Amino acid sequence: SDFLSALNTYVTALEQYPLTDDTINDSVLELEHEFWTQSMLNCCNQLTNWTIMSKHIFIANTTFDTLWSNAYQLNYLMPYAIRSKLKLLISGTEQEQLEQEGLCQFFNNLSATTNVATPATSDSETTFVKRSYIEKQYPFELATFFLYQKDFD
Repeated sequence: SDFLSALNTYVTALEQYPLTDDTINDSVLELEHEFWTQSMLNCCNQLTNWTIMSKHIFIANTTFDTLWSNAYQLNYLMPYAIRSKLKLLISGTEQEQLEQEGLCQFFNNLSATTNVATPATSDSETTFVKRSYIEKQYPFELATFFLYQKDFD
C-alpha cells in the first residue's frame, strides 16, 4: 500500500539522517526531521502500527514527562504517544502490554491528589496543570485507560 511504502521511506530517512550534536544546529535538517517524523507517525496511525509509532517516539530515555517539557513534543508527539501506548496496552501482545508501564504511571500520577501544603506545592500545581490539560485534550483515552484498569472512581 502507499502508506506502507511511505512509512518505509520516512523510517529510512530518519535512520540515515539522525539528529546528532553535530547536526542539531542545522535548521534545515531539523525541519526535515520534524516533517519526516510527523509523516512517519501519520503513516503508522493509518496503518495502525502502534509498535513502530511508539518505538520512534520513545527513543533515548524519552518519557511522558520529557514529552511534557517541550512545547513541540507536547503538541505534536504527545497525541501519538498516548494513542500508541494505549493501543499497545489494550491490544498488544502480553510482552507489549507489560512494556506500557510509562503510560500507566503517567496517568496514575495524574489522579494522585495531595491536600497537604508542602515545599512540593509546585509539584502538585504542575500535576494539576497536567491533569487539566490531559483531561481536556484526551478525555476518551483517559476514560479508556481507567476502564481498562477497572478504576471507575
